[in-house]
Amino acid sequence: AVCIGTDKAVSPLNTYGATKLLMEKLFVNAQQYSNPKIHPTKFFAVRYGNVFGSSGSVIPRFIEQIKKQEEITITDKSMTRFSITMDQALDFILKATEIGNGTEIFIPKLKSYSLEQIYKVLSELAETKNEKIIGVRPGEKLHELLINFDEMRYSWEYDDLYMILNWEFDEKYRTENYPGIKKFDSFETYSSNNAEPLSDSDLKNYINSLGLL
Repeated sequence: AVCIGTDKAVSPLNTYGATKLLMEKLFVNAQQYSNPKIHPTKFFAVRYGNVFGSSGSVIPRFIEQIKKQEEITITDKSMTRFSITMDQALDFILKATEIGNGTEIFIPKLKSYSLEQIYKVLSELAETKNEKIIGVRPGEKLHELLINFDEMRYSWEYDDLYMILNWEFDEKYRTENYPGIKKFDSFETYSSNNAEPLSDSDLKNYINSLGLL
């Protein structure tokens, strides 16, 4: 049983994010209340940011404004977001089901981009420059956070993803169930403002692949 979570569950600022956090907690703790001899179901969570180019996200909205010859409304140019495509998200979920033993929270290794970079690339592709800064909306985060400061103590690097493990798991359990596991302590937090940035060329390829321009 896989809980599909997002960055909004991490240090939530509003009720919506708090419900996502509660969903994660219920899933990862469900394992401890089930009898594996009777109910062999594995419960774990996956967590990632917004899917690249999904309905209502920033790129389709900017492109729609460009087509209508409206001003591109930018909340804050320094705002950053993680990039994950629908195919990448689906592959990530399927991989988690293969390696999950229960109680884990899996997080993909992702690159990030800024709104300034999105505006710059779209301006080049659409040959337009018409912007309006509207400011960050209430409850909206400047950066996407996928692992917060306290969670970093229980975060590990495993193959091409990260995972947050139950703090009760000892070294013997970790090495037996996750061969090659390494402690993930590169940052104080795993956030879109300290992740590897997406290149302009890759961003252009992503945008072109959406077929929205």
